[in-house]
Amino acid sequence: MLVRDRLLYNDRQNYVWKMDIPEATNLFILYIVTINAQKIDDNYTKVSITVELVLQSQNREERAQALQTLKAYLPKRIGEIIKFLQHRDGQGFKLASLSELEISQLAQDFYEKLDQHAPPEEITPFLSLADNDFKMQFPSSTLHNHEEFNQWYKNAVNTFYDEIHAVKEMTVKCQADRADVNAIIHWEGSTWKAPNAYSKRVVADAQHSWEVVRSPDTFKPIYKSYIVHKLDFAPGSSKP
Repeated sequence: MLVRDRLLYNDRQNYVWKMDIPEATNLFILYIVTINAQKIDDNYTKVSITVELVLQSQNREERAQALQTLKAYLPKRIGEIIKFLQHRDGQGFKLASLSELEISQLAQDFYEKLDQHAPPEEITPFLSLADNDFKMQFPSSTLHNHEEFNQWYKNAVNTFYDEIHAVKEMTVKCQADRADVNAIIHWEGSTWKAPNAYSKRVVADAQHSWEVVRSPDTFKPIYKSYIVHKLDFAPGSSKP
């Protein structure tokens, strides 16, 4: 684990900070982070993080694990920095509106986790479950909270396998604080029930609408509402 940072350099005029860890850890011999908050205009500030490091271990697996730890840790620092800037600049600090590229990446990352049947704790960060207005709706069920999502997800991964989710079409309308999205998602999944000799394949195009907002914790896009309106099944497809 990383120990508390030590401040090496603090340029308040240009908003540049450089920190390191004072002692070697089980992960790093050297670990230096440079943070730069660059004002773009009156509405936007660009924050970047540069990391210089030397890994402690020479073992390939241990080095890979150390990099995974760092990959999971650094995005959390971005949220801390943005909150600091909001506190410093007050109402004058505004987050950039969501972009179509961010929405596309959200969908790609979300569906990759679904297709992998990842643990639920890797899925829920994509959803605004803490929001009282959160809604995830399918033709057969509607979900509003963490408990309902976990139960639905448990049923889904125990019903379908070899799943594929792919964005076929997507229209994005970005507002100041959210994005409204209409999408067609191609979905495939196999099912099997004993004592059937063969599995069955479900193939469909699903009509979706989403409301996407920025997470108050990570500032990444997350789903505030995720509505599946209709499934158009392919010829010969099984139906769940």
